[in-house]
Amino acid sequence: MNINDPRAQLVLAEAITFAIEGMSRLPDEHRPNSNIADLEKLLDDMSLSNLRLFQNEARTRVDLLLGNTPAA
Repeated sequence: MNINDPRAQLVLAEAITFAIEGMSRLPDEHRPNSNIADLEKLLDDMSLSNLRLFQNEARTRVDLLLGNTPAA
């Protein structure tokens, strides 16, 4: 698999989205805001049409990981 493969791009987008969601929920003193902003720019550059699906799935997984009820 290489970075130009559509499957690789989907997996990478999901991983980046999951990282953004996790890091965004850290306490202010531990939140790497510049890294979050850079990751968001990377996702924008990927221009995937189904990005919203990855973002929603990542939010749900982070909620479950933290023991929170996922937002509807």
